[in-house]
Amino acid sequence: MAVKVLHAADLHIDSPLRGLPNDGLGEVARGATRRAFVRLVDFALAEGVQVVLLAGDVFDGDWKDAQTGQFFTQQLLRLTTVGVEVFLVLGNHDAEGKLSRLWVLPKGAHLFSAGEHAQTEIRSGLGIAVHGWSFPVQRVTDDPLPRFPKPIPEMVNFGLLHTNLDGGQGHSDYAPTRSAALFDHGYDYWALGHVHTRTVHEQAGRYIVYPGNLQGRHVRECPAPNDPGKGATLVTVEGGRITGLRHVSLDVLHWRDVSVDVSGVEDVPGAVDRAASALSAWMGGACPVAARVRLQGACAAHGALLSAGGRLREIVVELVPRDGGVFVEEVRVETRPARPPPDDALEVALRQVLQRIQQDPAVRKSFLDFVVGGLQRVEDGHPEVRAAMEDTLYAKLRPRDGGVQPALDALSAEAQEVLRARLLDG
Repeated sequence: MAVKVLHAADLHIDSPLRGLPNDGLGEVARGATRRAFVRLVDFALAEGVQVVLLAGDVFDGDWKDAQTGQFFTQQLLRLTTVGVEVFLVLGNHDAEGKLSRLWVLPKGAHLFSAGEHAQTEIRSGLGIAVHGWSFPVQRVTDDPLPRFPKPIPEMVNFGLLHTNLDGGQGHSDYAPTRSAALFDHGYDYWALGHVHTRTVHEQAGRYIVYPGNLQGRHVRECPAPNDPGKGATLVTVEGGRITGLRHVSLDVLHWRDVSVDVSGVEDVPGAVDRAASALSAWMGGACPVAARVRLQGACAAHGALLSAGGRLREIVVELVPRDGGVFVEEVRVETRPARPPPDDALEVALRQVLQRIQQDPAVRKSFLDFVVGGLQRVEDGHPEVRAAMEDTLYAKLRPRDGGVQPALDALSAEAQEVLRARLLDG
């Protein structure tokens, strides 16, 4: 009889989604991590899965209230009451030292400890052994592999671990391990968590797998290029060996980074039309899409697009059908002028202005007083603008945020670019 094992990681249940617009996207994104986990449980029950492995960061950190734990326990009960066993470990986000609230798992769900050695659960009836170890604290800097026992003979051995494999870039180097060492250890399957992109390593019928996180929480967590969505890995065990791996898409909202070539467009409406056309390709799918639009290429509208700023998103949103299942997270202008660069005299003048602002304390103070005073007047008169500016460069210039120098260079450079574009576009 085939045994089915479902491996998921990095659920980040109730992870806060910051910076989303207060419109349809915000409404769809709220609760997405919970809905994705419900889909995982639904799939496990429908597929006849016998074992579920959760490889850390089930939670995003300490809970704001007990409802987070109650939700998780209720979903586990749906599995365990029909005989599905659940094995889980804690990662850096939900390490033993970070969870202050007490929670009790239902019978049939097993949390591996954060002790000196990994624990082992043997299920002779299924022909598998599961070895797991949890993070005692967030910052685990040593290699955890020596904590794990040798494989159990005559069993298909699963290692359950939250780790940064082979010094993976873009992720905190917690519990660092090496793929060569994991393969040499002799387990048939290492069920890993921590890296949010699905990754599969295979060697002589043994596997090291990151399933990726269950639900993307922002545009940097798009599905892998060949995956229809983010989700989990279904492992089939038969005849004392692993006979199959299958990625299962379970997310309820897809994030997409959409590049739009606006080369040659003359004005803002032309660029916006191209953006709307590009977004139409994502409409009508089974899952809603949250898109970040990047306008790219050389065009005469470069200066006008830069000047439009945040208003571009509003214009694009108006052109996207509300029932198309596509939501615009942000519109970024990454274009360049269609004409050649300005002559040397203009470049010299712009550099001189920038240098005066940066180097002369009196000039810098006048410049900042002007910018900060203007922003303050706008905010005081228009509360809705305050919220829109929360994640922008200009928000760093507010006096109450303490210190404005870190944003000065970027602000000056952006002002320089807008001025240059305006001059070029006449």
